[in-house]
Amino acid sequence: MTFRNNLKYALGLAAAVFASDMKPEIKEYHFSPLVQREEITLPISEVMELYLDCDQRFYNSGRFRYTRTTEELEEIVAKRKNLEEKLTQYDKEQIALSHLTSHPIDTTYGFYDPLSGKGEIKDNFNDPRPRLGRRIEKHKASDIFLPVGSNIYSPGNVIVVAASGNWQGKWSRKIGLHNADGGLGKLTGNGVLLFNPSNKEYYLMAHLKDVYVNTGDVIAGGTLIGTVGKTGNAISTRLKDHLHLAIKEEGEGCGVPGVLVAQNPFPTLLANRNKNNNRYVYVEDQLQ
Repeated sequence: MTFRNNLKYALGLAAAVFASDMKPEIKEYHFSPLVQREEITLPISEVMELYLDCDQRFYNSGRFRYTRTTEELEEIVAKRKNLEEKLTQYDKEQIALSHLTSHPIDTTYGFYDPLSGKGEIKDNFNDPRPRLGRRIEKHKASDIFLPVGSNIYSPGNVIVVAASGNWQGKWSRKIGLHNADGGLGKLTGNGVLLFNPSNKEYYLMAHLKDVYVNTGDVIAGGTLIGTVGKTGNAISTRLKDHLHLAIKEEGEGCGVPGVLVAQNPFPTLLANRNKNNNRYVYVEDQLQ
């Protein structure tokens, strides 16, 4: 059950850890007859920066920014942990409130295959990816191949940390990806970033067509959250239709403890499909 009108107060309470020059929009909002919070809207780019790997490159004013300093990483870790604390508090509150309704949030699920056992999956974690300036990056995710429009479900009991379905962009053989804006990022396209308070994992679903959830929603595993699309850099006609699934958890990277470290989703997907006797197809060809 999705509580679409839930206030995103977790992001609001966590906003104090962000720099004051962000000037978030503040307004009063009632999401429940029992609880009143204030809502603070933060830019998606700021939220996504907290999610990045310690050495991951990202767009900033059209250019890639490289590995951050130790001081920057430590600051980001502190901000993210503050956010996680508020999100966990929010999650417990919403689950408790849901049991006062006719639609309690089910917290019994473990990992749920986001494509419900359908589609071809590929162990392409760490595969090379060409980027601007002849750079090669590693693919920190697994791809699941299924036609555009196929349903995508939540992989666990999660809070939606960021969600956007307003990506726009163009692709041509001569220029490549251009005039791209919106979504969770130029390359990510439409997508959702989910946080699982029980195991502290983050799930990123990228290149979506439709996004059915909103920031602040508390949803159970198996909840419909969107559909497979071709947004972000997946708009290229050279690429098969697919869902990009990334899983990250706290670890140590770049010599800094507490940063998020990408995990290979393939073993988890494979174990889940074998357990549920779902069709499993291994894709040999490399996706560029």
